[in-house]
Amino acid sequence: MYAAYSSSTHPESATTNLHVDISDAINVIVYVGRPFGEGAKETVKAVSDALEKLNLDTVVLTRLRLGETPGALWQIYRPEDSSEIKKFLLKVRRERGIEGDEDPVHCQTEYLTVDLRKRLLLEHNVVGMDIVQFEGDGIFIPASAPHQVCYTSYMEIAAEKCVIMSLRVSY
Repeated sequence: MYAAYSSSTHPESATTNLHVDISDAINVIVYVGRPFGEGAKETVKAVSDALEKLNLDTVVLTRLRLGETPGALWQIYRPEDSSEIKKFLLKVRRERGIEGDEDPVHCQTEYLTVDLRKRLLLEHNVVGMDIVQFEGDGIFIPASAPHQVCYTSYMEIAAEKCVIMSLRVSY
């Protein structure tokens, strides 16, 4: 079980940086908190507008427009693209003045921002799949597929409810 939280002070940061797992996994989001108070409607609209700019399928767009609350945004890459992603990230790290040849995917030190994802496509012809996860959805991650997840400003999992529901699902 994994409990994750967003950060409204760092919405560009990932909850989980780019990495790979050695086995297949299914990630289920059991609860998504909704914003409340001053600015809540504006926050919901901003997140929905940002998600609608992505290359999403019509089912996801319909769910957003019907008012379902998105819980997470995943970027998942094909396992066979791992070496190109690693080459690209090593180049980006050198551009930032970071030396060394440790695998940035294995070390989970990088998050592919929108700009980095555009560069990855242009320079290495590698594109990931954007997947929006709503409450109750399960996301299948194939073994060795590089992936990252971001819970943006109001997307969070409530720990207590998450623990109780996860225990119900797993036992």
